[in-house]
Amino acid sequence: MDFSRVYITGCDCTGKSTIAQGITDATGIPITKFSKPETYEGDALDRAEFERLASSQEDCILDRAWNGRYAYEGILDQMSNVLPLHRILEYSVELSKEFTDNGGTIIMTHASHKSILRRLHDRGDDFIKPYQIYDIIERYKHIHKAYLNAGVPFYFVDTSHL
Repeated sequence: MDFSRVYITGCDCTGKSTIAQGITDATGIPITKFSKPETYEGDALDRAEFERLASSQEDCILDRAWNGRYAYEGILDQMSNVLPLHRILEYSVELSKEFTDNGGTIIMTHASHKSILRRLHDRGDDFIKPYQIYDIIERYKHIHKAYLNAGVPFYFVDTSHL
């Protein structure tokens, strides 16, 4: 497996940043975060930059992806409702297909509800409330199904045991 073009996506506290750091340590390719597309602050990718990377063959390690918008939109108060929910999912599938067509690898992380709650507690995170986890995990299941239906290849990594 080639790790020169990869994006890692999944619910909070499922090991995305840990996996991204491991790939960076092995390849020397820096991590670019796509965590707050509505703010474009710091090293967060904006939509145009994500589109550019998806259509290129440039080496990149992306921590999160546009499909996170689908998973969190309407569940967390601070999301901006930039597009209708179904369109966010369609757009994510389109970008992901383009990314893989251009040599990219997608890694989707998952962990059990119990593991996610433990990790949220351990890191003192209040970004996600415990009652929101179930809905977010269900949204990621929709993403998995949409990718499978569209023929978008991805690796699924369950990090519950870590």
